[in-house]
Amino acid sequence: MPFISHVTFHRAAAPIDVIASSAEIMGAVPCLRRGLCRLPLTILESEKEWRARIARLRHAMRSLGCPVDGRLRFAVVSDDATGPFASELSNCLAWDRSECSIVFAFGSLASVRSTLAAISPDVIIATTASLPLEELRGLGKKLVAIEHIDAMPRPPHRVDRLLVCDELSIIAAARAGEDAYRFDRRTLLVEVEPQSGRLAVTTPGFTLFALVRYCLGSGFAVVGPGQIGHV
Repeated sequence: MPFISHVTFHRAAAPIDVIASSAEIMGAVPCLRRGLCRLPLTILESEKEWRARIARLRHAMRSLGCPVDGRLRFAVVSDDATGPFASELSNCLAWDRSECSIVFAFGSLASVRSTLAAISPDVIIATTASLPLEELRGLGKKLVAIEHIDAMPRPPHRVDRLLVCDELSIIAAARAGEDAYRFDRRTLLVEVEPQSGRLAVTTPGFTLFALVRYCLGSGFAVVGPGQIGHV
């Protein structure tokens, strides 16, 4: 993924002008696989991208029956690897005046359960895989699991789920017992790549940054208007 000099970039009149000759390339950003965290940790390039992430979170939580309107209390159960993503969730929820606490899964399970009982959350979002989901059930009115696009095994379908990936953070949401994930068609465009038949998710309305075009892989298909699912 080459990048060009600042001078060339600022002189660009349109996205196509950002394509540079090999002589102007100053360096390259290597492709990295985040095998350790398996959760989003992507640097935001613009305020517009940040607002799009917040919009996707709002849409996802509404799909799960948890409107982000400041009336619900959230708790995110995290660990060292998923802490940055938990922090992003907390910031997005705080943007809409929702109370959100981050509980790190350190120490005994009894300690985690005691902390959650003291917070008394309406919604628990489990970003860590170090605790069994069943151990968190009943500590809040609703339990939501994070499902990374590359992670296996997937959480059981009897739990509400947020589908996420590194480049886009939250993609979509699915209720317990449902196979289809609902995505926000205002902030994401889902297309079928004609050669491979795989789904591609794109952030529309970009202005140089930050366009993301992300292939979901061979395990997903469009299953309805605004819905994708496993195949």
